[in-house]
Amino acid sequence: VLFDFIGHGQHDELLINKPQQIAGTTQQLVDQLELVIEKVHQSYGEGVKIFLVGHSMASDIVIRASKSKKISSVVAISPYSTAINETFPHDLLLISGQFEGHLRSIALNHINEIAKNAKENETVFYGDLRRKASFIKNTGHVSVIYAPQTSKEINKWLGLNIVDRNIA
Repeated sequence: VLFDFIGHGQHDELLINKPQQIAGTTQQLVDQLELVIEKVHQSYGEGVKIFLVGHSMASDIVIRASKSKKISSVVAISPYSTAINETFPHDLLLISGQFEGHLRSIALNHINEIAKNAKENETVFYGDLRRKASFIKNTGHVSVIYAPQTSKEINKWLGLNIVDRNIA
């Protein structure tokens, strides 16, 4: 299911102009995504698997919206979120570009919260938690989205058929 967030693409509604506050823009977008998740369950049934994928600011949105137990996995590309902790989200792939040193460091710190000496590109488990912090070579904040390796990494993580085209 693809849709335009409020204030993006063809969506007519305006964003609350408070991006620095979790209760502002972020909450507005989380609320919208939660409504989309509910609509998917109404349309396809409660047993449908839902994977959330977001880039940059949207990585925080998909992480926060995954608090529902109805989400199978979260993929955060160029991620930054203060909502990640030792037990949440339960299934999380963090993908950064090679040249995003700060974001890579933060992502690896989140993995080390559950597996102390984990390395980048290593999947770790702790009980029912599964996590991985990976990076895509020769990419930065935007190019990581379009890199074929990003699509392959996401497909592999989600157990989807690997195709020879970009996920975007």
